Amino acid sequence: AGGDEASITTPNTVTTVSSDVEGVTAGGEDVPAGGTATNNSTGTDATVTEPSTGGSTGGGPSTPPTPEIDIVTVSTTAGAVTVEPTSDPEVVKYTIPVGADQSNTEITVSIMNTSTVNYTAELTIANGGSVVAYAKSTNVDGYDLNRLNGRAVNFGDLGLILGYIGSIDETSYYYNNASPPVKEVAGENPTTGFFRDSIVAMFARMGAGDTYTVTVKLTPVGGTAGDVVFKVTK
Repeated sequence: AGGDEASITTPNTVTTVSSDVEGVTAGGEDVPAGGTATNNSTGTDATVTEPSTGGSTGGGPSTPPTPEIDIVTVSTTAGAVTVEPTSDPEVVKYTIPVGADQSNTEITVSIMNTSTVNYTAELTIANGGSVVAYAKSTNVDGYDLNRLNGRAVNFGDLGLILGYIGSIDETSYYYNNASPPVKEVAGENPTTGFFRDSIVAMFARMGAGDTYTVTVKLTPVGGTAGDVVFKVTK
């Protein structure tokens, strides 16, 4: 079939292989028919997702797959971003320059293994052992999540998108940049900008040396949540 034996080495590229195509590699990794792969920032490695077997038993509804979320890149026009490991092998730390904010700092997220069901998206931001922001959006369409896959957006726009494509839960909250900080709660009239407001507050509160732990979790209706955790510091 067309596309057999193709080799994709372009950085930060998402490759989806048709079910009738064989011998495809991405970032040097074999990608099976029906599978997908996301190349790393140099095109020398890739995260490969096997094709979903799907199906159900007894004629009942199938269980949606667990979403796989990963951070591909973080960059800013304010200067260089340093990436380093932490004590947790699943968590990396991004050190951004002092001039970085939600408008000039971009993040590229890989969102794989999604389906057509609705999702709940949750953003948690912690400073040390204290949660300073929690934003929750329900009824997020899986199609909209697919559109975010591999797309570079600044942190502020990512917050707007997550709020716009779902319904903000009234339990969402964040602590603003006042002194002392004031807890802002979505309450009875949550706005689509609540995710963005939470991110703006994080950047505003972040001083040199402060480290924030960010968790993004996606839970499909009737399925198991997938998440990604990373740290940001200046």
